[in-house]
Amino acid sequence: MGLQKFYIYVEGNDDMRFFNNIVRNELVKRRYNVEVRAFIPYKKETFRKYISAHNLSKSKYLCIVDYDCSICITDKKNKIRASYNFIDPNRLIVVVREIESWFIAGVDNSNCAKMGIPIGICTESVTKGKFKKFMLKRYDDKVDFMMEILKCFSIQTARKQNRSFNYFYKKHLC
Repeated sequence: MGLQKFYIYVEGNDDMRFFNNIVRNELVKRRYNVEVRAFIPYKKETFRKYISAHNLSKSKYLCIVDYDCSICITDKKNKIRASYNFIDPNRLIVVVREIESWFIAGVDNSNCAKMGIPIGICTESVTKGKFKKFMLKRYDDKVDFMMEILKCFSIQTARKQNRSFNYFYKKHLC
């Protein structure tokens, strides 16, 4: 019997980088064949067909979106469901605040000091703008900065420093 497929749909390249480097490894350990795709480039009808096929076949999938400036997680889920009503709400995960917050959450104090990231920052408040300010202290390129973070990323540290990552971990990676 082959490995069960697990599809993860994300918003963009930074999300793909995170999920391909961190989440995929955890799911592979649990004997899944993981495919990470960005759903934003798909036409809505094409995306609907993919999700409908997953729903019919009972294959595992998740759709990951950033919280951005929503009022609450339920509000964000409702906004997404208004546009993509075919997504099972139980398979819709909201990253608080943006995927950059999950990157920062996995950096321990020692590595924060080396990378110019403030120690003890509330990771749930990290936005793309704050992330860029941290990056500019020592790095010229966002992708280079993200890749350096991924080299030292600790799931246990991220679970302690970010509630939405911990929720995601407990619900989908345990």
